[in-house]
Amino acid sequence: SYIKDYFYDEWTLTNLVEEFEKKKEVLSNIDFRCTTEIIQKYKKFNIEDLPYAYIHGDIHKANLILGKKIYLIDFSDFNYLPRIIEIIILIVGLCVTENRNKTVERINILLNTYNKSNPLKKEEIKSIPLLIKCLGAMFILQTSYIRANGGSYIENEYWYNLGNTAINLNLLAYEINLIE
Repeated sequence: SYIKDYFYDEWTLTNLVEEFEKKKEVLSNIDFRCTTEIIQKYKKFNIEDLPYAYIHGDIHKANLILGKKIYLIDFSDFNYLPRIIEIIILIVGLCVTENRNKTVERINILLNTYNKSNPLKKEEIKSIPLLIKCLGAMFILQTSYIRANGGSYIENEYWYNLGNTAINLNLLAYEINLIE
């Protein structure tokens, strides 16, 4: 059964449809068409059936302190959600680059590392290409909303561009190579 997010985060994938309905009017025509297409596919997918876990919810370069050890900071988005969401956040936040081949290579390293200690279910693996696009759509939606309401930040543009790069990655299921 579906467990409603304990903490409502506008940027969380499980809130994509609701956030789109509230904010879609701020999207450019091209972003609206692209996002609508992704949301139609997301609506057919049942993310609530995937395994749940407590997740950080915001793992990206700015929330990591690198030294002799790696420290994870900023637990403001900590939540109980489908665990695949954390993986998608990791993929988009740490693996996606302008170089598609390098991105796919990084995704496979991340997935194989994760899979060693927390085996992914087939349904989770199959959902990865769609959910990467969904997170990209969420980034575009939220940053467009910020921009439309007078916000214009370098960081905002970073997330907007990352959202476009994630959507245009067009990762194919056969490119995910998990070592058994």
